Amino acid sequence: MAITVHPDLRVAVAVPIGVPEAEVADHVRSRARWITRHLQRFERAHPVRPPLLYVAGEQHPYLGHPYHLDVEPGRRAVVLSEDRLLVTLPGAPSARGIEAALRAWYVARARTLFAERVALLHGGETPFSHIPVCLRVRWMRRRWGSCHPAGRVTLNAELVKTPLSCVDYVIVHELCHLLVPNHSPDFYRLLATRVPDWKQRKAEINGIRIF
Repeated sequence: MAITVHPDLRVAVAVPIGVPEAEVADHVRSRARWITRHLQRFERAHPVRPPLLYVAGEQHPYLGHPYHLDVEPGRRAVVLSEDRLLVTLPGAPSARGIEAALRAWYVARARTLFAERVALLHGGETPFSHIPVCLRVRWMRRRWGSCHPAGRVTLNAELVKTPLSCVDYVIVHELCHLLVPNHSPDFYRLLATRVPDWKQRKAEINGIRIF
């Protein structure tokens, strides 16, 4: 049995087929101090963000830069300026309405940006350029991206909140899975040919607690 503590505070237990549940529970309990120590280390490194209230003055990131949220009455719109995100809504804007407007804006931005970056990073003289790619953007709770062997690449809309270097890292990571569907040494060798500093970028995005 193997226990893994992830940076997002998930604890995963890999168990051989046929091991009784009671034995698994005993093993986890025996490793409780080790698990707690690693959870605390990750929590200190990237503390959990307080829940967003969607009120004026809050900070909301876009491509790694924090913008102050402003809210005004007016026609439904979200406008990005030098240092703020202005949300205008008819009547008296509610937190739910502001959240809905921002989520729709993030998705629209993500679809445009990700399509541009995928076209750039997938095309040209790349090992995977001969494999057609279908891009999807959606909200995902635990992962930045995923790749289906048929060429379907799914990216988390939250990714648009991270720096462009992280966006490109995740995209290339998923494109490499078109050729190597696992995380074997072959996969990382291929990734290193496309993103030589992938370890630094991975560490950077692992330190971002947006979910």
